[in-house]
Amino acid sequence: MDAITLLKEVLHKAGVKIKVDDSEQRTPGWKFNFWEMKVRLLLSDSIICLFVVGPPDVANRSVVVSRRDVPGKPGKDLGISMEPSVLVSHVKSRLEDIQASLEIVVACLYSNIADVNSHEVLKEVTEGKWARGP
Repeated sequence: MDAITLLKEVLHKAGVKIKVDDSEQRTPGWKFNFWEMKVRLLLSDSIICLFVVGPPDVANRSVVVSRRDVPGKPGKDLGISMEPSVLVSHVKSRLEDIQASLEIVVACLYSNIADVNSHEVLKEVTEGKWARGP
């Protein structure tokens, strides 16, 4: 928990919001699943990076940073140093990457919404688009 507290303090001082799940009532597997589902349900104001710190990470003074918008190995950065300047720089860079990805997704979403005002128009625009109407 000392390593987690240090991580939280360093990122908080750098202006990065961070939530530590230090509850002991649930297993790590349950926590991973819970936060993964929470991310999927709350896209915009939610967890966009997950930090994993286990005993080997503490020994190496490193952390695993996982982007929640890129699943699997491509979204994981292993062995990121807990050195404050390295960690803050890495996290802020990832947050900028995620923000850029979200802007592309939002632009795609809005470009594929069609306003409809009748059932006939609705039937016409539902091919490859989302419909918005009264």
